Amino acid sequence: MLLEMFPECTVQQGLKLVDTLLMAEKHSNITVPVNSMRRLLVCDILPVVLKAPSVDIPHNILYRLLHKSIEFCIYSIIRPYGFEERIMTGPSSGLWEKITNPETPWLNLGGIVEGMSQKFGWDLGLVFKSNDYESQWHSLQSICRQRQVSLDDPSSPFYLQIFYCTVILFLRSLCEYTCLVDSSQSNVILGDKPEGCVLLIVEGLKTLSVQPFERPKAKKQKLDKEGKNVPELSVSNNVSVAPSNLMHSFVTAARCWDLLHASERVATDFGNLCNQLSIESWFCFQSFQIDILIYKGLHSEAIQWLSTLTVPNLPGYQEKLSLQAACCYYHLGEYMTACSKTMDVVCYLSDKTTMIDKTQTSSLLFVKPVRHLIFLTNLMADVLHFCVKLLITRLKNVILHPSLCNDTALGHLLTLLQYDLMQEEDLFLEIINYIQLRGGLTYNYFFNYTIHIDILEEFAHLSSNAGGNLSFNLLSVSSQVIKQRAITRGVNKGAKEDLKVALQKQVVRCEEPLQPLLVQFLIQERESLFHNIQGGRLTNT
Repeated sequence: MLLEMFPECTVQQGLKLVDTLLMAEKHSNITVPVNSMRRLLVCDILPVVLKAPSVDIPHNILYRLLHKSIEFCIYSIIRPYGFEERIMTGPSSGLWEKITNPETPWLNLGGIVEGMSQKFGWDLGLVFKSNDYESQWHSLQSICRQRQVSLDDPSSPFYLQIFYCTVILFLRSLCEYTCLVDSSQSNVILGDKPEGCVLLIVEGLKTLSVQPFERPKAKKQKLDKEGKNVPELSVSNNVSVAPSNLMHSFVTAARCWDLLHASERVATDFGNLCNQLSIESWFCFQSFQIDILIYKGLHSEAIQWLSTLTVPNLPGYQEKLSLQAACCYYHLGEYMTACSKTMDVVCYLSDKTTMIDKTQTSSLLFVKPVRHLIFLTNLMADVLHFCVKLLITRLKNVILHPSLCNDTALGHLLTLLQYDLMQEEDLFLEIINYIQLRGGLTYNYFFNYTIHIDILEEFAHLSSNAGGNLSFNLLSVSSQVIKQRAITRGVNKGAKEDLKVALQKQVVRCEEPLQPLLVQFLIQERESLFHNIQGGRLTNT
C-alpha cells in the first residue's frame, strides 16, 4: 500500500522488500508454497514493482520470481495427495482454504506475466488478456505463425516467450481439468458434485464386425490441422460439471502437452521446470499422462504407466484405473486380460449398490465405427454400463462364428442385453433369429437373472404355436423334478404349460433393480463367462 501511495520509493524499497521476503521464506521452516510471505510477494509486492518502468531487475531474478509466482498460483488451486501433512501452523495457517473462484489466482498471475513481459521485452502478455482457453490457444498460435517460430527451435530469440506462455496455459488447463475430474485434489468448491465422485476417460469400443444383413456406411475419421486423427469426445449425462469446460480444459492441456514435447530440448526444459515445481509427483499429473496416452491411442504405454502408478487409498480409484487398463488391453487385442480387468471392476461395484437410485444409465453409444473417448463417472450406472458393453462386444463376436456359438453364450448375451435393450435391439433380434434357427435354447441360468419384460414376452411367444413352438430348457439345474417337464416339445406333455407358468411368475420380478442383479451375475458366473468369451480370441471378420 505504501509503494502504491509513494511510487517514487519503489526503486529503493521495492527490490529490497522482494529480497527480504525471498530470504525470509528460504530460512523459515515452511515447506509449502502457500504461505503468508509468498502471498505478500506474489499478490501485493510484485504487481507494483513490475509496473514501475524505472525498476531494473536482472533477468535471472525475473525468472526466479516467475517460477515462484507460478508455483504459488498452482498450489493455491491444487492440493496434492500427501501435502496435508506438510501444512504447518504459523505463517501457513489459514492460507490453504477452499476457494470459490479458481480464476482469481490466474488473473493475478496474468498480471505478473504482463509486467514481466515488459521487463523482458516480450509481447506475449496479451495472450492472457482473455480468460477463454480457445482464445488463449489461438493467440499463442497466431503469434507463433507471425514470428515464424515454434518450440522445436530453441535457438530462436522468441523461444523462452513461447515456452513460458505455453507452460502457463498448460498448467491452467491442467488445474481446471483436475478440479473437474476429482475435486478432492483441489481447493476449489464445485457446487453439488457427489462426494467421492471421480471422473475418468476411456476409449469407446470400435465396431469389430459387421452383421451380414446390415453394412454401415464408412465414416471418415476427423483430422486436425496437422493431419492427425482426432477422436470424438463425449461426456456421460451423469457428469455434474459442465461438459464444455471438461472437454476444453482437457483438449487445451493436450495441445500444450504436444507443444511442450515438440523437440528433445523443449521436453527437457519442461521436465526441469516440472521438477522445480514438484508437480511430477502429483497423482493428478501422473493420471493426466495416462489420459493423454489413451487420447493418442498409445495403449501399450498407458498400461506401462498404470502398472507403475501408486494408487491413492481413496474411493473410486481402484475401479478407475482398472477400467482404463481393461480399455487399453481391449484395444490391444488382449481380450481375456481386458475381460479379467473388467470383472475386477465389477467386484468393486458390489459395494456400490446404495447408489443405484441416484444415477441413471448413460445414453452414450459406447460402440462406434470410429475412435471416440468418453468421460465417465465412477458411479454404478456408468461403470457397469461400460463393463457390460465390453463383454457384449466380445460375446457378440463369439456367436458370429458358427463353430463357437452355443446356447450358454447366447443366454449370457441375452442376460447382459437387459441393461440396454433399447440400444441393442438389432443384436437382440439377431439372437432371437439364432434361437429360431437352432429350434430352441437350453440355458439353465435364465430364471436366475432374466427379468426384462420384453425378453420374457418374446420367449413366451416363441414357445407358443404362433411363435414356432420352440423347445426351451430354461429352469435351473437344481430344480431337478420340474426340469424334466420344462421342455416344450418332447416327452412331457405338460412341459409347455410349466414354462408358461414359470414365465408368468418371473414377470413379478420385472420391477427389481437391474444393476445389483447384473453385478451378481457377473461375479457368480465369471468362470462360465470366461469359458465362452475365450472363443472371441479368433480373428474378427
